[in-house]
Amino acid sequence: MTALRMNIMKESIPQSPTFKENIFQNNGFKESGLKETGFNEARIKDKCANDAKETLGERLRLSLPEASREHINKLKGNITEKLVDSHFKSQGWHKLEGEYGVNGIDGLYVKYTKDGAIEKVMIAESKYNTSRLGDTRDGKQMSKEWILSKLEILCEKNPNNKEYAIIKEMVEKDCYRSRLINVKEVDDKLSIRFHKIDKEGNMVELNGREMPKVNGLKIDLNTQNDGFESKMTETYKNIVSDEIAQYKENGNSPYKTQGV
Repeated sequence: MTALRMNIMKESIPQSPTFKENIFQNNGFKESGLKETGFNEARIKDKCANDAKETLGERLRLSLPEASREHINKLKGNITEKLVDSHFKSQGWHKLEGEYGVNGIDGLYVKYTKDGAIEKVMIAESKYNTSRLGDTRDGKQMSKEWILSKLEILCEKNPNNKEYAIIKEMVEKDCYRSRLINVKEVDDKLSIRFHKIDKEGNMVELNGREMPKVNGLKIDLNTQNDGFESKMTETYKNIVSDEIAQYKENGNSPYKTQGV
């Protein structure tokens, strides 16, 4: 009886190549273009799994089997930063160069008045998954002390750029916003979480007026409910595909080559 049941179970599971093909057709991703970037392969594995999976990492490993863990993590960071940057720009923020070498402010954003004067300042740090802010010799990352130390260096390195001095003065007067944004993809669902950072570098709750539309959403990368989610999905997939292609163009490196 046991052997008979086992045979019945085996016969009930599709074994033909069409099983993969059906998943490709029904998982919400097109066969052309996205298959090479791992979207379909990652989805196939998730169809047969009950536990939650960090599907971005799996997709990158499938597309780039030669990539080390360090490179995969760097690619996740690149994707996160570009997605957050795309979101802020869609909200009317302009990104300024806040980095010098490998240091500085990852996300330095401003909004201008009609006359071209800076009226709002946003300091943003994007992290993949649950990565947190760290302690540095300049104070806790994203604290007011830390931000001012970075702006001081930017002013010194760019004496002819008056915008850095204006931003520094606004931060000194507490006329700025500071945000930590965590991005993750689990089981083909993209989530973005915004955190407000106070002057000491601690996370505090956002109030209703500060809450962006995207905050806390879990966007199914296969089924979108409205135009906003569809646009976010398209943007995210394009960024992932571009990062994979760029990795290969850079000689299997997630770091920008000199002159790029």
